[in-house]
Amino acid sequence: MPGFMPVDPGQIGPQSFANGAVTREQALAEVRADAARDGIEIMTDADPEVKRYMDDAARREGIDPDALHALTLGDMIFVREARQDDVRVLREELIHTAQQRGMEIGVDTDRRTSSELDAREELLKNAERWALTPEEINEIQQEIIEMKSRGKYGWQRV
Repeated sequence: MPGFMPVDPGQIGPQSFANGAVTREQALAEVRADAARDGIEIMTDADPEVKRYMDDAARREGIDPDALHALTLGDMIFVREARQDDVRVLREELIHTAQQRGMEIGVDTDRRTSSELDAREELLKNAERWALTPEEINEIQQEIIEMKSRGKYGWQRV
């Protein structure tokens, strides 16, 4: 994407939290409050129907179900129980709910790639506000680089 500027992970992290920035707990509470305000329901795969849906979605994409941490469907976020407190995962999926409003889901892979890149750019832009860790920032940056080099969004195949 034009204008992509890597974030220096050294500028964000524990030292930022010590300087009065948002804590992970605050960021988690904020993303949940934002979801509730927007009428977005967050459900975990502790519900057998959610687990079945997520596992089937992963298989349709040709990936190991454990590699699919979360997905968004309209005003619902499905997340693996192990990731239900993962600020980065929840915030990215909340961004996707906003992107999906008013668009047909799953018809345009170019739109999907663009949405995935935009979501990650938004995460980086708000990394400190949303208390993303240096490791998460590095992971997001790598994902952007990989998507741009492949020219499309996609998971590692099983």
